[in-house]
Amino acid sequence: DHKKHLLKDLGIDYYFSLHFDQTIANLSPSEFIEKIIVQQLHVDKLIVGYDFRFGKNREGDIVLLQDHAAIHGFALEIIEPIKDAASAEVYSSTGIRKALQSGDVEKANSMLGRAWTMTGKVVHGDKRAGKMNFPTANILPHSQVYPKKGVYAIHAIMDADLLKGIANFGERPTVDGKKLLLEVNLFDFDRDIYGKQLTVKFLRFIREEKKFDTISLLKGQITEDIHIAKNYHLRK
Repeated sequence: DHKKHLLKDLGIDYYFSLHFDQTIANLSPSEFIEKIIVQQLHVDKLIVGYDFRFGKNREGDIVLLQDHAAIHGFALEIIEPIKDAASAEVYSSTGIRKALQSGDVEKANSMLGRAWTMTGKVVHGDKRAGKMNFPTANILPHSQVYPKKGVYAIHAIMDADLLKGIANFGERPTVDGKKLLLEVNLFDFDRDIYGKQLTVKFLRFIREEKKFDTISLLKGQITEDIHIAKNYHLRK
């Protein structure tokens, strides 16, 4: 659903998701073009990446696609690789995942051309953060890719409002947490938002998740984290 929303924001009118099963997997590259691209979708123009592969065993390539485009009369546009100006690194989904998993969200965001986000409904937690005077909106993560566990400066979007804040993604080892949780502390905000949909934009990695010996030490670190995040937001 998140990908659909992103595509809609880019001006895409229709979204078609092909159910991938063994029948589709066994189609040769030529069969895939003829049965799916031509006969089912009636494509006028096809846009693919430079390294697009398709058909059984990924045997189909750009050259074959160009041949079939000429035969069947549909236009073909090939998107060339996008590279980092300084390092010449090719932007890819693998590179984005590695950047997220290492905590380099700024690099991941640069590759994406937007902030990486996590979206979910705000659920009730154990109220521990609130008792420490750091109330949080808690989201159970549902994603195929997770960022590095730790603390981040974030923006949150709710009902078209853009909110500044800080978030911890992890298992909360100091309080013996057992499951992944995204805890979002929104600055200058005091509203009941349980059940609301919240989209969190990860902007900057502040520190790794760690276990503190006492709650007092944890509170002191959270205070410092918030100070760092607020300074980041002020500079932006």
